[in-house]
Amino acid sequence: MDALFGNIQIFDDQGSLLLFFGESSKMNPGGFSLPNGIFIDDANKIYVADTYHGSVQVFQYLSVGG
Repeated sequence: MDALFGNIQIFDDQGSLLLFFGESSKMNPGGFSLPNGIFIDDANKIYVADTYHGSVQVFQYLSVGG
């Protein structure tokens, strides 16, 4: 999570980038204003808490490939 630029970056155990999403913005879906917490549940849902928006956005990670 990069709070300054308002985006989320997810890496694998070896440090390779798996997923990058979000932007610093007002109240747009997928936009963040100082994200400060992240949680991924067993169903691969990604919960992101946002400080200034006072909200939690939920995303679904869909793996591709085999």
